[in-house]
Amino acid sequence: MDMNTKRSRVRAALVGLLCVLLASCNIVIHQTAPQPPSPMQLATSLRVAFDYSSLMVEGMGSAKSEAEWVAAKTADDPDYPKTWADLKAKWEENFMRGLSSGSPLPVSRAPDAPATASRDVPSRVLLAQVAGTSGGASAEVSAAPATDSPVATDATPPPVDAPAPAPAEPAFDGVLTLRVALASFKLGKYIPMFTTNSQLHVLNTWWASGAMVEDSQDSVEFVPSITTPSVFQHVQAMGNDAGARAAGFLRERHKR
Repeated sequence: MDMNTKRSRVRAALVGLLCVLLASCNIVIHQTAPQPPSPMQLATSLRVAFDYSSLMVEGMGSAKSEAEWVAAKTADDPDYPKTWADLKAKWEENFMRGLSSGSPLPVSRAPDAPATASRDVPSRVLLAQVAGTSGGASAEVSAAPATDSPVATDATPPPVDAPAPAPAEPAFDGVLTLRVALASFKLGKYIPMFTTNSQLHVLNTWWASGAMVEDSQDSVEFVPSITTPSVFQHVQAMGNDAGARAAGFLRERHKR
């Protein structure tokens, strides 16, 4: 037998062995079920509500709640409540302008959020922490004390009530709600050599059918100048910027 014949036989034997091994293997292909689209993807319209329940204002001394800020300023200027209301209106107007200009959904105003709407809003991080630390409860069963009473063997066990069905979740109507919680507002001033910047920090929570589905945060800043000394000018620019950022967040989540 020549060398080529031996090589052919060895090759054929190896191929046959490989076929046997493949035939004996159980190949299981796991397919992951596609995830259903989120409300952020299915939404057809967007409503916006503004919330000031947790607002802290800084501009003279330490940070103050909105009520404390307005009271302190009103002591020097009896007309300040109107000035403050006009300032918030300017913020809301420009936030809506920035949001509407980049939103993939039609935008409208919703009734103002309740006073406690954003105080304890659960973020995705907090929800994940709760889910990760809550384990299944384990119950210890202790043996019943022994008694001299005879044990009945033909007793019929009591009927067991069927568990009540879980309430059905409300169907999503396509209306997404954005709650814009202004968390902090620092009023900047233009003073040569001592200029301070205006700053806003916003917590946006996105709701569908009464449940929060997403949250996002934005911080915006404005540098006053000799041509833009008014805080109304600062709020106009920062509101537009914050609204545009919220629109960008929505565009990313709305992609299908």
